[in-house]
Order: sequence, then C-alpha cells, then structure tokens
Amino acid sequence: MKLTHLLLSSALLSSTLFAGGDIVPVEPVIVAEEMPITSPWSYEFEPYMLIASMSGDAKIGRTPTVQIDMDFGDILEKLDIGLMAHFEAKHQDGWGIWLDYGFI
Repeated sequence: MKLTHLLLSSALLSSTLFAGGDIVPVEPVIVAEEMPITSPWSYEFEPYMLIASMSGDAKIGRTPTVQIDMDFGDILEKLDIGLMAHFEAKHQDGWGIWLDYGFI
C-alpha cells in the first residue's frame, strides 16, 4: 500500500513538473484599435429657403406712392429660379471662414 501510494505520488509530481513547462498563462489578446484620422477642419453646408411676403407703400423720389401687397404665393409665381446656401469651414484653433450666398 505504501509502495503504491509512493508510486502514485511520484507519478503525479513528475507529470505536474514536466507539464508545468508547457502551460502558458492565458493573457488577453489586445488588438490595437486604429485611431481615426481627424482633420483639424470641420465643414458645414446648409441650403435654406426664405418664405417672404411684402406689403406697404413704395416711393422713389417725387414719384407717386404705390401700394404693395404680395403674399408668398404671388412671389413664387413670379420667381424663375432661386438658391440660398450657407457654407462654413472652421479650424480647431477657433478661426474659420463662411459664405452666405443667395441667387434669385
């Protein structure tokens, strides 16, 4: 019984020692994320529309006063083409440029 116990213990101890060299601790694999390339500039483009009406009196110099009363529908009937847009380019340092354009 002692001999069997001794053989079992030595076999267990030797297998643990020899196997111990093959055991590699499990470490998490860290994949480096690619950082997005950010530009120091940011851009905005905004088309817009102006809905207007006109009412009142108009006079140039000594000409007679003319009454004006046009709602948006009347103006839209007379309009051939129109474009309004706003563009901005801003730098991260706090400066930038902008353009506000209207064509009627």
